[in-house]
Amino acid sequence: MKKVSFVTGNKGKAEEVKEILSKCDVEVEHIDIGKPEIDSDDLREIATYAAKKLAKELQKIVVIEDTGLYFKAFNNFPGTRPKFVVNGIGLKGILKLLKGEERGAYFMTVAAIGWPDGRVKLFEGKVEGKISEEIKGESPEGLPYDSILIPEGHEKTFAEIPEVKKDISHRKSAFEKLGEWLKNNDV
Repeated sequence: MKKVSFVTGNKGKAEEVKEILSKCDVEVEHIDIGKPEIDSDDLREIATYAAKKLAKELQKIVVIEDTGLYFKAFNNFPGTRPKFVVNGIGLKGILKLLKGEERGAYFMTVAAIGWPDGRVKLFEGKVEGKISEEIKGESPEGLPYDSILIPEGHEKTFAEIPEVKKDISHRKSAFEKLGEWLKNNDV
């Protein structure tokens, strides 16, 4: 079994990633610290920066992820800043912002594995959907948007159908790609 060190201060994400990678025969060590962030509209750039910096600082191979949420009505806002927006105006503020607007949205995750020598490899996952008209279901800790995102082909939010999220999420897609890569490559 291969082992990776996943760096995140978000326990909900850590549990989700552990479960996904366990199915790829990869054990996950959770390093419970925040990752360095740069101000960018590009998830790939943010993930690359964090993976390089943390791998160098910790002197070990690390895995990180960054997720963006994109509202089609507002030129893909909040994009790479979903945490800032939900912390600022909350889910109710987001629903108010989208009242009467196109509700199409998507989540995108970039998982990055970084080495202390500066190499980084990226894996992407995306799930299309729409924003609900009200908060529905109880979101897992650290994953507030699960209560308002309805994945394409479904009528309920991720929070209402966690068993479905496990099968189709953006994070699952990105980390399955990473897991498959780990199975077939030496790290």
